[in-house]
Amino acid sequence: STRLYPQYTSLLESLDSGNSSYEALVGRFDHRTAWGLNARFEYTFAKALTDSTEANNPQIGTCRACEKGPTSYNVRQRAVLSLIYDLPFGRGRQFGSTMPRAMDAAAGGWTVTAIASFQTGIPVALTAPNLTGAAYGQERPNRICNGNDSSLSGNLRTDGLKQFDKTCFSSPASGYYGNSGWNVLSGPGAANWDIGIQKYFSLSERIR
Repeated sequence: STRLYPQYTSLLESLDSGNSSYEALVGRFDHRTAWGLNARFEYTFAKALTDSTEANNPQIGTCRACEKGPTSYNVRQRAVLSLIYDLPFGRGRQFGSTMPRAMDAAAGGWTVTAIASFQTGIPVALTAPNLTGAAYGQERPNRICNGNDSSLSGNLRTDGLKQFDKTCFSSPASGYYGNSGWNVLSGPGAANWDIGIQKYFSLSERIR
C-alpha cells in the first residue's frame, strides 16, 4: 500500500551524487638544533562528513539528510612525532671530531630516527537485515543506547575483540527502517612506533 506506482513490480532510480565536507585544525612544531637533533610534531583535529554512503546503498534513497554522517575515512584526532638525532660522536661531530678514521668507522656516523603515530579509530558501519521489502536498500539497526563502552576501549587482544556494546542495537521490526544514524560509532584507534638506527661511512669530505 505504500508503493508510489503499484502497477509496476519494481522501479529503480540510480543517482551517483553526494555532498561532503572536511574541516580541520592543523598544528605543527619544528625544532632543529646545532647539535644534531631535528624534531617535528604535528597534530590534526578534524571531521569529515558526507550525505552519501560511499558506494553503498542508502537506507532511504529519497532522504539524503537521513544519510548524513561521518565518512568511512573520518579520523577525528591524529598526532605524529618524528625525531632525527645524529649522535654526537665521530669525526666532524661534537665529541671525537679528530678521532682516527679507524675508530670513527666503528664509533662515528650513527643516527637514530623515530616516528610515533597516534590516532583515533575510523567509523564502523552497522547494518541490519532488510525487512522493509524495498530493494537495494542498506538497512541500519535501531539504536537503543549509545553503544560506546569504556570497558571495551582497551586492547582488542584482551577484551575478546569487542569494539562496542552490541546490546545497544537491535533489528527493526518488519516493514520499518532502523533509527540509527550512519557511522555513529568508531572503531579502536592506533598507536604505532617505529625506530631506526643507521650508520654512515664517510668515503670523502663530501661523499658518505
